[in-house]
Formats: sequence, structure tokens, C-alpha cells
Amino acid sequence: MIPTSKPTNSTPSITIFSYGSNTNPYQHFTILDTGYLPNHTFAYLPLKTKTNNPTLRTAKATILKSTYHKQKNNKVYGTIAQVSKELYRLILKKEGVYKNYYTLKTKTITSLISKEKYKAVVFVMTDYYIKKAIASETTTQNIQTTPNMKHQKYDTPSHLPSKQYENRIVKSAEAYKFPKNYINTYLKTLK
Repeated sequence: MIPTSKPTNSTPSITIFSYGSNTNPYQHFTILDTGYLPNHTFAYLPLKTKTNNPTLRTAKATILKSTYHKQKNNKVYGTIAQVSKELYRLILKKEGVYKNYYTLKTKTITSLISKEKYKAVVFVMTDYYIKKAIASETTTQNIQTTPNMKHQKYDTPSHLPSKQYENRIVKSAEAYKFPKNYINTYLKTLK
């Protein structure tokens, strides 16, 4: 069973829409609903940062306006949650907002159940990192298949998520009963 709780009026909170690793049902979030963001596409993209941190060396979840992939009527599914201001500040740090990896956007999210509309903060990879990842997508794949490259794992980020990261996202999506076609098409890269 997925833990949910009623929002409290005593603590100021912020409504967020989570579509990646923050959809984990055992986070310390107050889940209000599940929903979707129309005209956007889920994608795993590498951050393309100069780092030896292994958690930043693999692709991360983000959303793209459907115009990036020239596809219309796509939806990104996720959870609509309320978080305290304190937890929100921790999420900002985790998502790399202070390092400009991700930026905040306020979007209208539609409930999967009631079709109610929510205004929620969404974490989106910054245009700088999106353009950098998309521009070098082909190059990255070619470099990763080139044999005998020394220090390859530190020189070139992976265009795929880590198995653990992807599994966390897929399990959460299955727990929240997101459409199977969505899970298989967008969330699962390790088929």
C-alpha cells in the first residue's frame, strides 16, 4: 500500500510535481494525488558536468517540452505532493538547483483520478544542460563504444541512468499505477 496522508494547515507547505526518483512512495512527502503534465516528454539525459562523483556520471530524469522530440500530446506522469518549506530546501539541494543543474517551473498538473487541476513546482533540467546533452547525444554514444579509452567513466557521462536509479523510478511508477505503455516506453531503458 502506498502511504498517503492528509495535508495539515498548521505548517506552510509547497506543492510539487515529481516524475523521477522523487516519486518514491516512501519519501517524507504528503502525497495529494497522481497526475500528468501535458505536452511534455520524460527523458533521461546526462548532466555533462566535470566531476568524478559517480552519482552524477549517469543520466538523470528530466522532462522536455514535446517540441524537443517533435511529438505532440505526450504526457509526463508523476505524483502531486505537499512538502514543508524545510523539506523543500533539502529537495532544492538534492536536485542541484543551487548548482544550476535543474530549475523550477510552476506548471498546471491534471489529476489522473478527478481531473482536478493543481499548480505545482516542477524540477526541470536547465536549458544549458538539456542543449548540451542533446547536442552531444550522438557523440556520447560513439565515444562510449570506442574501445581502449583510459578513464572513460570520468571523461564521458553515460547517456543511460544507473540500474538502481531507473529501478527506483520504475517501481514507483508501477506502485502508483502509471500506464504500462508509459513505463515501458519512457522509464525503462534496460530492456
